[in-house]
Amino acid sequence: CFERAMAIRPGQGPEVLTVLGNLYLRKGDQVRAIASYLSALEVKPDYAPAMSNLASAYSMQGAYDKALDLLNRLREMRPDDPEVEYNMACLHARQGRVDEAVRSLRAAVEKGFDDRELLRTDPDLESLRETEFYRGLVR
Repeated sequence: CFERAMAIRPGQGPEVLTVLGNLYLRKGDQVRAIASYLSALEVKPDYAPAMSNLASAYSMQGAYDKALDLLNRLREMRPDDPEVEYNMACLHARQGRVDEAVRSLRAAVEKGFDDRELLRTDPDLESLRETEFYRGLVR
């Protein structure tokens, strides 16, 4: 449906391209999702939802440096956003960079991140589960 709409009305805004990327990502098609997010960013280079979702897609592919670059840009654009810090924590934890992950997770909590269920269940945080900071956080 979205692909037909895109073909009929070229030049869609970044919102539609990001939604299309999200649909591809749900289907497990990371390549097309990434292409959609990149297209959204061509239209609007600082479109935060596309940047955030592109970082997630890159992370899923193991392209951690690309994901980290995007998250650092988002951090500069939105210094008070706890979600950016949380995503940084997940990315660092997936890489086994425990100290950096703890710093980012601490920053996320300080900035207002409070989804305790996600903290307990997010598989990205597995490498942090045995740290003193993490155990104290989920208590």
